[in-house]
Amino acid sequence: CGIAVVVEQVTLAAAASEIAKFVERDDLVLGSSLSIAVSGSGEVTSEHKAVSDHMLDVLSRRGPDGNGSTTLKTNGATISLLAATLFMQNPSHAQPVIDNHTNDVLVFNGEIFEYQGMHIEGQSDTNLLFHQITASLSNGQNTQHILQISKLMSALSPIRGPFAFAFWHSLTNTLFFGRDFVGRRSLTLSSSNSQFVISSVASSSTNCCEIPPTGIFSMTFSPATVSITFAPHQNIIHNTPTALPNSNENMSDESVWDREFLAVMTDSMSLQVSSQSVPYPNVTETNVENQCGGVAVLFSGGIDSSVIAALADRCMPPSQALDLFTVHFELPGGAPPRDRALAVRSWKEIVAASPTHRQINLITVDVDEQTIHRQKQRLQQLLTPTTTVMDFNIGCALYFASRGVGRLVCQDGSAGPEYRSSARVVLIGSGADEQCGGYKRHMRLLHEFGPERVQRELAMEMKRIWTRNLGRDDRCVSDSGREPRHPFLDEKVIKFFENVPMEQRLRTTAAEVDEPSGVGDKILIRRLGQYLGLPEASREPKVAIQFGSLISKHVRKCKGEDQYVF
Repeated sequence: CGIAVVVEQVTLAAAASEIAKFVERDDLVLGSSLSIAVSGSGEVTSEHKAVSDHMLDVLSRRGPDGNGSTTLKTNGATISLLAATLFMQNPSHAQPVIDNHTNDVLVFNGEIFEYQGMHIEGQSDTNLLFHQITASLSNGQNTQHILQISKLMSALSPIRGPFAFAFWHSLTNTLFFGRDFVGRRSLTLSSSNSQFVISSVASSSTNCCEIPPTGIFSMTFSPATVSITFAPHQNIIHNTPTALPNSNENMSDESVWDREFLAVMTDSMSLQVSSQSVPYPNVTETNVENQCGGVAVLFSGGIDSSVIAALADRCMPPSQALDLFTVHFELPGGAPPRDRALAVRSWKEIVAASPTHRQINLITVDVDEQTIHRQKQRLQQLLTPTTTVMDFNIGCALYFASRGVGRLVCQDGSAGPEYRSSARVVLIGSGADEQCGGYKRHMRLLHEFGPERVQRELAMEMKRIWTRNLGRDDRCVSDSGREPRHPFLDEKVIKFFENVPMEQRLRTTAAEVDEPSGVGDKILIRRLGQYLGLPEASREPKVAIQFGSLISKHVRKCKGEDQYVF
């Protein structure tokens, strides 16, 4: 799905850079605020309508099943809340959700897999959240900003799943907005002339930033000022129960951690591919031999994507197919990339080890130079505000892979018929390296400075994963009308890794530090792969997607942190 809030308020838009600096501060605490003096007529102008129409058009690629909007006026500002929907549940549950009695409005981009520890079945998670928010804000008559935002936070904290949202509270003339504490769904802030925009995809490449997932923000519109207030997320990770080894068990015993890791990953995957959270295609006797999958995996054939594919196979409904997308950027006269051969080998290993004997489709997505150039303008908008060379390389690979248009691979590894996936959910391995020590620098740090130094490095990488990876990845994958999901970034998986000792993640000797990865790194994930029947994939060294897919060969030689010139 995609959401946007377009606010026409000249002085507010002019203060966009000031607002961006405020929301990006890393020292915000409960009650931190910014007040901006404003003036305006509140009339709906042609520019406001044009920006709103443009945003709906942009978001319709994320949410192709329907869109809607509502516009309101308050204290000199015109505010439009927009949503484009990708239906995962009941098609009748359209957005925005509006209470006709109170004029409260919600736009929501996310999935609530569990709420207060209970599975969500047979109801719209958007409608559930709307009810919880309105109930929390109507509890009492105190309209102080800090109390209102704290009440709203109490409605959001029980969510297990990714989300970004905006909620208009009519009684207090307040707009609330924010993301889940990991940042799995994109939410940007940008401005253009007199328009101030909060949206899944940036409305402009200038005056733009990603809204941090550190907490929830509110904007209260008064006749002469707009007050922005912040409240940090409640400590969701530490309040999330998960299975951990019993205190009487040997904490150095590999089998103890292997068992618990399998349990928590199976629980995560089961929620993300269940029939309640995925609109699977109907399977009949006539199409059972040539099914399209309801779930896909971004698949390199490495250990992370192979484990995800094998777990999805075990957790999906038995009659459904599974699609694996592997991408290759063609070079004139060049040989197929390493990732292509690896993907074929690992796919065959997954099929051979499958206990379900389901249909597992490997789809090769081949992209030539001309196709890249035709999509550069689109890619620029999706990448904004992350526009380094590395962002372009990774975003480009994700963008084309997630389209799921290519050729099926035959059992002998040759190219088969053309194929277009119908999957609406794409599973991604984000978070595996940051939590289990998947980068070469982690092994060097362990060898040179010890486990405490690596622990600090992993914590820092998880803290910044939203700005380095997740916003960009969400925008690039969702543009294909598919929803990215991250099994390694489930709340309970994150909680589990917080308790895993370093020797269960990384081990190294002086001789191994300069060897290719594949030995000593991501130990838990590699042992899980072996348990799932993937011994070959479990020994594969890590190769970043920009190198394995060859997209980096299409970009002039430069440093990854350099700005990409479109």
